[in-house]
Amino acid sequence: EICPTRRLPGRSLLAGLIGNALGYEHGDVDLLTRLQERLRFAARLDREGRGIVDFQTAELSKQDPIWTTRGVRGERHGGDTYSGPARRYRHYRADSRVMVVLTLDPAGEQPDLQVVADALLRPERPLFLGRKGCPPSSRILRGVVDAESLAAALDRFAGEGPIETEDDTNEPAGRSITVTDRRDWRLGFHAGFSRRREIRPSSPPQPLAGEGS
Repeated sequence: EICPTRRLPGRSLLAGLIGNALGYEHGDVDLLTRLQERLRFAARLDREGRGIVDFQTAELSKQDPIWTTRGVRGERHGGDTYSGPARRYRHYRADSRVMVVLTLDPAGEQPDLQVVADALLRPERPLFLGRKGCPPSSRILRGVVDAESLAAALDRFAGEGPIETEDDTNEPAGRSITVTDRRDWRLGFHAGFSRRREIRPSSPPQPLAGEGS
């Protein structure tokens, strides 16, 4: 199995991050789904970082216990995997720097933006970026701003990298793209698409030291 990734975060990643900060459980599928539906966001790649691949493999017998994402013990069915072990290549980004601005629509529904901001400052559980072994090195919330558009909100924070924002009339002109970033929280896999707008800056994102000028 090959698990790719993108340079910029998607809708389900942000919904999961915020849901974790709010104290949502994995089984709170209705809350997570609604949060994902309400999210409107833009992201800017300020430092390219580098891609890494984590190779994972497992050999299991029918008697070996497994644990589900719901935190309960599961049972395997079928034969042993010793003759054909499970293999997975998971792609990650290392040392990237991404600026994200987001809002919630409709604004008056709970949780509102202030509740989300408070949760990111004082999360119910430790936060992580993509996987549990990747905690943020500092607070991830920079503040709450008022702006006419998501792209305008990004301009409040210095940076010149490529931007992805919502594909609607309030945002600057750019190339329309389709990304698979909507998760089916009940079934546990990605099953939906979003229309995004890609805005290319005049200068590339900052590389890591030693990766070029």
